Amino acid sequence: MSAGRGGRWNDVAAALQAPGRWHSSAPMHDAREGHTATLLPDGRVMVTGGDLHGARFLASCELYDPRGMSWHRAAPLATPRAAHTATLLEDGCVLVVGGVNSWGTLASAEAYDPTVDAWSDRATLGTERSGHAAVRLAGGLVLCTGGMNLGRIPPAHLSSVELYDPILDLWDGAASMRWPRAGHSATVLDDTAALVVGGNGPEGPSGAAEAYRVRTDTWESIEWGEVVCGCCTATSLGQGRVLVAGGSPCAVGGSGHAGVAPELRPADRAAALYCHGTRRLRLVREMAVGRKHHVATLLTDGGVLVTGGSNGGSRILDDTEIHDPVTAAWAWAGHLGTPRMFHTGTLLPTGDVLVAGGLGRLGAGLSSLDSAEIFSPGCRG
Repeated sequence: MSAGRGGRWNDVAAALQAPGRWHSSAPMHDAREGHTATLLPDGRVMVTGGDLHGARFLASCELYDPRGMSWHRAAPLATPRAAHTATLLEDGCVLVVGGVNSWGTLASAEAYDPTVDAWSDRATLGTERSGHAAVRLAGGLVLCTGGMNLGRIPPAHLSSVELYDPILDLWDGAASMRWPRAGHSATVLDDTAALVVGGNGPEGPSGAAEAYRVRTDTWESIEWGEVVCGCCTATSLGQGRVLVAGGSPCAVGGSGHAGVAPELRPADRAAALYCHGTRRLRLVREMAVGRKHHVATLLTDGGVLVTGGSNGGSRILDDTEIHDPVTAAWAWAGHLGTPRMFHTGTLLPTGDVLVAGGLGRLGAGLSSLDSAEIFSPGCRG
């Protein structure tokens, strides 16, 4: 299928072949952006914190029940926060770490136990950080990388790394990354390594990528060339393969648009596949629409659904498309009911995808969203 003018799909032809459909779901109780969404072992989705587009930071939390397609309030966080991380621990609790609120950048951590609907304090990070990335490694440790400390003058991008042991309730320092960054992704490659890519560094969007070696506590630079964009998404396809898509074009370790405000840098259509076994990256077919601040969600059949985002200018996107892991091509997946960026996307046990919240337009301005939508995949292939 070919893209239309300006890189857009031919909507009429694409609609006939769309591999699924979108429909609205019940709205959340609170509009929010900068929040997290975590799939719980019982199939519910836990949404935590966020902010109301600068008006206030949220402690509120909600649970989405896919059986009734309904939202229910959960116990609130002890500390309001946005730009934090939420990681599902091996015991089924959700660990929320860091972030920012009106008091500044946070080092605090707390854990939610869904069996009793309650939060408990956990050990404090060694360094305040927001916009960081966290991922659970084999064995249950949580790797927390980078972020920003907004309390410093000027605000500092961090290269520091910490490891959390949930059994001992203890944070321990780990080897620092080679490049400071925030707004990046962290993806588990296998039992021995995790990949960090993209984000923003001190000079703007960073295309630098590196892999953390768990057993040796070391970082290895990954040679990407200049094909990977800052603020991209990175989605594990399993077996050490990662799909990297979109973002802002930049050179490795720096910015390809120096002097241009990050929010106005153009969005890229580029996509690439990294294979940990060969340590090689290969370009795959570009997305039809350039985007950043989007969300990528792995589907049950191995496809990757990419939703919303921004074109790097004034346009917030409602376009969605799916990457086919067999053909390495992209297929149109329809329009969101509401254009949005900075939202969340969660794969449900049913195989559907829940998209919730984010930032959209209200008249000439921007507004946090309370709306939620469901994508139900059809048959592909």
